Amino acid sequence: DTIELARDQKFIRTILGRIRHIPELFATNANIRSFGERIAVNTQLQGSAADLIKKALIEIYFEFKRLGLQTKIILQVHDELVFDVPISEVEDVKGIIRDKMENAMKLNVPIIIDINEGNNWAEAH
Repeated sequence: DTIELARDQKFIRTILGRIRHIPELFATNANIRSFGERIAVNTQLQGSAADLIKKALIEIYFEFKRLGLQTKIILQVHDELVFDVPISEVEDVKGIIRDKMENAMKLNVPIIIDINEGNNWAEAH
């Protein structure tokens, strides 16, 4: 259905409405057309996941600022976020991150996150 919708519209939307035009769907070359079909499906899934994490990051950032926390957002790697958190803020920050990530969007399935901590990224895994 997603591929047919993308062909009809000539684009696909993420959950938050970002549009990706997909001219590859109309290519005469079958390999390029097949690539366009993968783009259509992946954009809805991966693009919507990117929408969710970006929305959550913005909400996390503003909550940290509102509370005057010293925690810093350091890095996003795909679906992982890395924060530099003072020891005194760890428990508060975990609660904020969990709340903002799990409630960034209302979906038909729950968003459940894992939070780990360590002195560096390797230790947190």
